[in-house]
Amino acid sequence: IGILSETKTVWERRVSLSPSDCKKLIEKNIKIIVQPSTTRCFTDSEYQEIGAEISMDLSPANIILGINGPEISRLIEKKTYLFFSHTQKGQNCNPALLEKILENKIRLIDYECIKTKEDSVNYINSKRAVSFGKVAGIAGTVNILKGIGELLLSRNISTPFIFTKMAHMYTSVESAKKNLVTIGKLIQEQYLLDTLCPFVVGIIGNGRVSSGVSEALECLPHIKITPQDLSEIDEGKFQLEKRRDLIYICTFKPEDIYKKIEENKDSPKNTTKESPPNDTNVNDSKEIKGVRKGSANSNPLDKKGLYKNPEKYFCNFNSKYLKHLSAVINCLYWEPAFPKLLTKNGLNSYVTNNTNSKLLGISDISCDLNGSIEVLTDYTNFRKPFFIYEPVTKKYIYDIDKSTKEGIIYHAIPNLASSFPEDASIYFSNLLLPYMEKLAFVEYNLNDNIINDIPEELSRACITSNGTLTPRYRNIFRKMEEKTKLVSLQEKDDKPYFASIKVNGHIFDSGFFHDLINIFPNYEVSHKVNYLRIGEDMDYLTVFYFDVFGTTKEIIKAFLDYIDESKIKYKFEMELMKTNIY
Repeated sequence: IGILSETKTVWERRVSLSPSDCKKLIEKNIKIIVQPSTTRCFTDSEYQEIGAEISMDLSPANIILGINGPEISRLIEKKTYLFFSHTQKGQNCNPALLEKILENKIRLIDYECIKTKEDSVNYINSKRAVSFGKVAGIAGTVNILKGIGELLLSRNISTPFIFTKMAHMYTSVESAKKNLVTIGKLIQEQYLLDTLCPFVVGIIGNGRVSSGVSEALECLPHIKITPQDLSEIDEGKFQLEKRRDLIYICTFKPEDIYKKIEENKDSPKNTTKESPPNDTNVNDSKEIKGVRKGSANSNPLDKKGLYKNPEKYFCNFNSKYLKHLSAVINCLYWEPAFPKLLTKNGLNSYVTNNTNSKLLGISDISCDLNGSIEVLTDYTNFRKPFFIYEPVTKKYIYDIDKSTKEGIIYHAIPNLASSFPEDASIYFSNLLLPYMEKLAFVEYNLNDNIINDIPEELSRACITSNGTLTPRYRNIFRKMEEKTKLVSLQEKDDKPYFASIKVNGHIFDSGFFHDLINIFPNYEVSHKVNYLRIGEDMDYLTVFYFDVFGTTKEIIKAFLDYIDESKIKYKFEMELMKTNIY
């Protein structure tokens, strides 16, 4: 096994395998070669001491591990590479790297796609098996508390949050948490300003990242509440006590914020019934820490329905819950066809309709550009960790002291876990180790494209093998993007008639997708890909949204006839979402 030195950014000090875990592999007769590095959280000598070889040359290794992708010039052909390629949602950040990987017949396994086998039937329900999520959650929480402290100070309001340091300035997760405990004591002794209370932090999502956020926030004096509690405030059946000596923590699961649009209803406002009221009042509890004994939303989200028909769902977070929150920490898994969590117009409406808006800051740990939170158009970084978003003017301000009273401090560093490189590396390495033990003794078969010679969890995460994209990830990158690039920005004006189409089914293994890509020119239509999600199993089939443009109505009608005939031949479902030809 070869371990890359990280060269993408000077802030990347993490490593895939810790010295202690490397020692376990060496004891099983697995050789370890580590590229030298002066920035890595573990020194070269620490690896040498456990028997690893230090060398720039990784060519003897058949498996090469990194955090980020290696430099293109340093790729070694016919090897198995493992790193974060950022391709799970079709977001090909570096097409040149992918092309070189295919050219060199490299087997690429993406950490992000390695999932547990907890649910063998519905693989999509399984959790990511190897990630830095928990550590990123802690870092993102520490940073936004610091940011809120600075924002309030710029408004002449001093709070204990100002004594928080940026996460990367602590030596470890433990030292950061100890500092949060100290800040919690200050909150109890000095109290938060009355106008800031009740201070409610909303955690969006309930996975590993969310668990890290909770772990950090629970260092402060707190009471946990549920989304249902916040709903009952609007109904007059519940009231949050304005406790100045603590914060409230509210975790939102996907089922709390994604609701199905009911048939024959014109407005999302009327599309969901509220949960039954709960009469328990937080005022009955005077504990500094605790959980309010209310009932949470017990209605599970129909994930199959959301993935198959995302247009039939809406997100109620902005309209229903935002007005109660002082801070939002976004840990939500999101895909482009899903409803957005927060839009620019939604935030504008929230501020203009709430003269005393509470929202101070957002920590967007999910970091989806133009994603679940529309505000995020560019990442922040360790040197410039924040910007101010002004919801009224929709402007971005990069000087905290120039923030308006409605300004929201925003934090979105993509490689947050790098803040605690040693903790993150040990955590990640422990998760990765069992897979390395299995993979190390498997020979990469270059004679065919079969990938069932490796453990199932790894084969499902295999993006490329022997010069081709594997069936699960095929066409997300090459054909779709190459064809889509042929559509110029002016073609929509040149071809005024259009149809928005949704296809659901076995469109790859049936051969339909290949047929479709090659048939576009025959019908004189241009096309634009809006969303493609490769099916994981029989319950979660492929979902594909695309638009076609033509110069006449007849061209679009002819193309729709072709799709209608194809759905019988290839056994998929088709839905015409929108058109202007009728």
